[in-house]
Amino acid sequence: MLKTITKVRRPSFVYETPIIPFTLTFRKPGWYVEPSPKNRMMLALRSGIPEEVSWALDRLLRLCSNEKFLLSAIPGLTDALFAWPEWYVERAVLDKISSLENPRVAGSRGRGHIVPSRIEGVTKRSKKSQISALFADDPKEVIKRRHALEAITILRTATAYNDANVQELLDNARSRTLILSALHQLELDSDENEEFLVNVLEIFHDLSSAGLTLPPTNAPITANPTPAVLAILKETSNRSLIIASFQLLALLFSYPANADHITSDSPGLEGALRYLPLFTMDKELVDAALNFFYAHLACAPMARAFLLHPKMPSTLRVLVLLLLKEQVEEVVMVDLCPPPAVALAVPPDTVDLVLGPEELETLGNMEEPKRCYEWSVLSLIILCLGHY
Repeated sequence: MLKTITKVRRPSFVYETPIIPFTLTFRKPGWYVEPSPKNRMMLALRSGIPEEVSWALDRLLRLCSNEKFLLSAIPGLTDALFAWPEWYVERAVLDKISSLENPRVAGSRGRGHIVPSRIEGVTKRSKKSQISALFADDPKEVIKRRHALEAITILRTATAYNDANVQELLDNARSRTLILSALHQLELDSDENEEFLVNVLEIFHDLSSAGLTLPPTNAPITANPTPAVLAILKETSNRSLIIASFQLLALLFSYPANADHITSDSPGLEGALRYLPLFTMDKELVDAALNFFYAHLACAPMARAFLLHPKMPSTLRVLVLLLLKEQVEEVVMVDLCPPPAVALAVPPDTVDLVLGPEELETLGNMEEPKRCYEWSVLSLIILCLGHY
């Protein structure tokens, strides 16, 4: 069987793809901070895409350390930043509920059931939570926790550099809710929770300096942040957390309206007395403890109660040592020897006394010792007056 072979003639020319000139278009500087609801960072935060959220938070971390950065400049930015810290606290509450063996709370997810606070002493964990601690966390959960820490850091840095951002958080009702939930619900069982609480305490400090007051003492315990902060001081050994707690309590107790929240058996007082002897090693910690101690004793009933405190004598000794250390020593040189006499470089001019014939005759007829006396008087007169 014969095969037919078809020959294809190639064209003598080569078709070339036309080259279209490509030009790069650059956005104007600061396009990501334009005050618009369609802001690039706002859209990235709202998208929920991990890469986009990470990009936006990284950009905001660089911007928030500028004194000109305003949360209110970008509409909706404050609420968008609150979303991740609120998720962080809510997740901690759900973990606490699932770890309890009380059927009244387990599986409730907070719908009309009791969620125990830190200060109620709920530290018992189930076997499931102990076993889960042996394995690595879900990567998605790790990313979300990192976003929450970055968001709370942005809020804290923004309030530290600009008072307008403090007012922005004061006007937002979500600020108080987040602060109270974090103080009462987060456990001191991980570095992430401690870092989160440090930022919350510093935000609370900035808001308190701008006029945020404490509720009355008969308010529900979950509405009062003071017992939770005192519980943190009693439990933690984290230095940054201790300093932030002392600074916040010293500011709150310095207001006369909050004097009812000061008690003679306060855990903060025991902590301050415990850290005062460290004045030779950690000045920042001792300053924070000393400021709290001063605010505590500024209340007259607490000052009278401290006179009966068993640690009062040792505290006075520590304070005296602290005063002696803080004194500035001035070195003074005292010369006990008299200044040495210096000889004149040029000897003084001497004038020889020459008596005339009349003085010689008068003195020559006198007897001793009268003649010697008269000679001395005559010499002085001539030296002083220049003549006799």
